[in-house]
Amino acid sequence: MRKIKTLPAMKCEEGCGRCCGIVPATETEYQRVIRYAKEHDVNPQDQGITCPWYQENKCSVYAVRPIICRLFGHVEAMPCPQGHNVSIPEREAVRMIRSNGKCGRVLHEVLPGWNALFAARFAKATEAQAQEAIPPASRDPSIP
Repeated sequence: MRKIKTLPAMKCEEGCGRCCGIVPATETEYQRVIRYAKEHDVNPQDQGITCPWYQENKCSVYAVRPIICRLFGHVEAMPCPQGHNVSIPEREAVRMIRSNGKCGRVLHEVLPGWNALFAARFAKATEAQAQEAIPPASRDPSIP
């Protein structure tokens, strides 16, 4: 099998952003995004779990986005929420990810206090999910 040098073109609806969540990145990718943002005067925005670089209905760091963003909609495990998938063989996607290096960062880290904020939001979401799992008739507020 021949290696894919560029990913096939894929339709992306302006303003969707449904694939723009918490983005894992290698150290190199993370630093590239930060450098690009500084050079282009782009500032991250805290938008909850939406990527801080998704702004004005588009990716503000598109030219240097991490491989995981580039692969969205091209891999069965990461389908386009709008159904505009242009799949590549899974083994090729795995090869691309592995050759890119180990992910040890997330793009949200650029936000001040993000690690503490994430932990608090995760705890709150986990508690809400736990409460939803308990049938209403079984909930006893006196039991912690």
